[in-house]
Amino acid sequence: MATSRRRTVLFLTAALLSGCATQYASWEQFTRQPSYALPRSVPLVVSRSTLVQTHDDGGFADTVILVVQQDLREEGIEVHVMDARKDNPAPRIELNFMDWTEGSQAARYLTEGLVGQAQLRVLCRVFGKDGSMLMSGQITGHEGTYTSAPRGAAEEAGHSIAKALSDPKWVPTWVDKPPAGK
Repeated sequence: MATSRRRTVLFLTAALLSGCATQYASWEQFTRQPSYALPRSVPLVVSRSTLVQTHDDGGFADTVILVVQQDLREEGIEVHVMDARKDNPAPRIELNFMDWTEGSQAARYLTEGLVGQAQLRVLCRVFGKDGSMLMSGQITGHEGTYTSAPRGAAEEAGHSIAKALSDPKWVPTWVDKPPAGK
């Protein structure tokens, strides 16, 4: 009887752990000014670190950009994607792709996603007409599943960024999951 109960507990624990080890996004250092309001049309200025430029051969940064653009369009906000330059326009959204780690699909498989996570880290900032920073935060997209490509980390980060940009009352939790249907 005790052995059967232990097996049940182990089975349920493994199921819970594997269910938690999926794609998600987490925020750090998130701030937003009380006067924050995103214009209905705004440039999305993109920069990539040398590491991301070198190792993102799967197009994960592009996936984040496309998801942000699509989600904002659904909210009635049109973004115009452009590469960063010295004279960036104001107002603007900035996405700085700082880090990309593909992780290990084999390690994710062997540990049910507890190690070997793929991660994409992005600095997201919004600047107003006067050049003042209205919103800032670092987001990391995590991919803990072993049955899908690490692209899910980029999609989750994109959904969460779009939510933070479009809803001035929304405050991210430590782990943010997109709304149902996204």
